[in-house]
Amino acid sequence: MSIYDFLPEKLVNEILDGVGDVPVLRRAVSRQVIGKYAAAAPPRPAPFSLAVDGYTTWQTLTDKRYSSRHLPICSDAYLASLPPEEKVVDLMMRRDDSEELARDTSLLFPFFAQWFTDSFLRTHPTDFRQNQSNHGIDLCQIYGLNEASTTLLRSHEHGRLKSQQTGTGEFGAQLFERDRSGAATLRAEFSGLYSAENFNRVFRDKMNDAQRLACFATGLEHGNSTLGNSLMNTVFLREHNRIAGELTRAHAGWDDERVFQTARLVNIAQLLKIVIEDYIKHIADYDLPLLAEAGIWEEETWYRTNWMAIEFNILYRWHGLIPNRFRVANQDYDSSRMLNANDLLLELGPEVIARDAASQKAGRIGLGHTPEFLRHVKAATVRLSRQAKLRPYNEYRVHFGLKPKLSFHDLTSNGPLAAELERLYKSIDNVDYVVGLLAEEYDAKSMMGDLQLTMVAHDAFTHALTNPLLASRVFNEDTFSPTGLHIISTTSTLADVISRNTGLDADDVSFRILTPS
Repeated sequence: MSIYDFLPEKLVNEILDGVGDVPVLRRAVSRQVIGKYAAAAPPRPAPFSLAVDGYTTWQTLTDKRYSSRHLPICSDAYLASLPPEEKVVDLMMRRDDSEELARDTSLLFPFFAQWFTDSFLRTHPTDFRQNQSNHGIDLCQIYGLNEASTTLLRSHEHGRLKSQQTGTGEFGAQLFERDRSGAATLRAEFSGLYSAENFNRVFRDKMNDAQRLACFATGLEHGNSTLGNSLMNTVFLREHNRIAGELTRAHAGWDDERVFQTARLVNIAQLLKIVIEDYIKHIADYDLPLLAEAGIWEEETWYRTNWMAIEFNILYRWHGLIPNRFRVANQDYDSSRMLNANDLLLELGPEVIARDAASQKAGRIGLGHTPEFLRHVKAATVRLSRQAKLRPYNEYRVHFGLKPKLSFHDLTSNGPLAAELERLYKSIDNVDYVVGLLAEEYDAKSMMGDLQLTMVAHDAFTHALTNPLLASRVFNEDTFSPTGLHIISTTSTLADVISRNTGLDADDVSFRILTPS
């Protein structure tokens, strides 16, 4: 509880806007907020990981193939007491095609959120314990997970990434082509871009030939799987090539390698700023004037090497943000049409997709808000939670410095829901972590409950601000060049990047709904 909770929301945001206009005040408020949430839980390394159940080993402390975990495994007795998985999944689904939309969050937000988190929360397809990411913010979505992949994605001319020009502008290079029989086949230049297992799982099992032929070469195998992923990949690929052009003009003596590597660093650095100054700002209850400052956090106890936790993976399943239907170019679609939708992006262009996503409301985070076409994804989430043997929801509240909920009615004022939760769990202290996260009530100014907000802010701050690009010895003109540093300094929002690479004005696109209905 703070003084802001006793003031009208509009007045609070006006006050914070004023604070944001005064650099010394903005820094002070930003540092206070970041410090609070970054220190909300004990710092890394955690003593446990999914490599070994129940106790600490050298592997649990060092082997990053496996997800970390905030708390140790639950007891077998607790796991056995939980309601059947299908009953829990039923709690999460929308009923009778009904839906409740967000108050002021646009569809652009879940587009970005999925694209952003899919880069570091990459559950191994056959071993749930493993995370196939680099555990950091590295724009692997367009650069790949390793240098071998990056090499395949580069044009090796003027520091650019491979791309194609179409009637609606620049996109990633075409991944497939027709063979002599007319079937879609992987272009030889991209052989080895993805592991055989991931390639077959995504492209052979889930796409037809028409969808394959519309795919772009991206850093991750699922980069073409949703409309939002393809939109963001297109925008940031264009931005890389735009930055490369600016660097080439500013540094005529630089070769392809120097231009590419510097453009890559600039692009990643501005993504870090967007995460702190735009994305987390939108998630917060108020328009906090957050600032992604470099080089000031290195003495903090939480300034440690990144390692993604399984609880963070489970938390980020915000499927309720997807509405039942979406509208683009004056046509309504069922939201299942967002899957493998590169044909829409190629036909209409990123300008139309981004503009229309920013002008319609997202869904709402919570129980009973997941669209039916994502039932199988929610089932996988619940199953992963059980496989990982996560402890009860209330224990995570305590771990992150919050008071435990005392009753089901303390968790939610929805009487029927509270009664159903009590029937399934008997005691508030038995509630599943994944269920409690979605059941916790939040007020009109918020977009999620207080445990989710605390955990998202904690993990975002302690993983973004520890990025090596923000280190005091790295964040300078020698690393980025004067041109690159200027680009970073003039970027605070996703809208900044979109506007530079489309025909849209920055005022046309936002995580906050621009034309509320």
